[in-house]
Amino acid sequence: MSVTSLADLEKNLDLAILATLARKLANKKDFQEHLNVLRKRFLEHCSTLNVPFYKQKLEGAAHRLLEETKKSEAEKQTLNSLEENLRAVVSALEKNEQETNALEHQCSVWRNTLQDQEEEFEQAKMRKAVPGSEAETMARKLGEILKNSESLQDAQELLSLAHRHVDELFNLLPEVI
Repeated sequence: MSVTSLADLEKNLDLAILATLARKLANKKDFQEHLNVLRKRFLEHCSTLNVPFYKQKLEGAAHRLLEETKKSEAEKQTLNSLEENLRAVVSALEKNEQETNALEHQCSVWRNTLQDQEEEFEQAKMRKAVPGSEAETMARKLGEILKNSESLQDAQELLSLAHRHVDELFNLLPEVI
């Protein structure tokens, strides 16, 4: 029998002895000693009895259930820890994605700024290639021609001058590029 079963049986026997002694009997002391000896022999005999097979199975099952419960709790803690780690990783990935998007946007802005600056640089080179006074002269002559549509000769000179400037620009263009 199990230790707890024996303890319960012993308590019940003690209560039975006390109930018997409570009766008015002669020579209570001898009677109490005799009952104690009987109780002791009975408990010794009970401790040698084999537990029925189904009860052993139940005790084994209870032990296995306790072990499985402990394992389940440990696995739940591990799962909770893994979930926390997963949330932290997802959060870090989302933050990295936001930073990447911000960096890509900044790179795009810088590319556009660089393209604008390159275009301005090319225009500045072209302005340097055509001296300012000649451009002004050409503009004045064009203005005069537009005012005097009769002067065909001035228009031809202006076109000739424009052709020369275009040729010069085309000749300079390979140097600029």
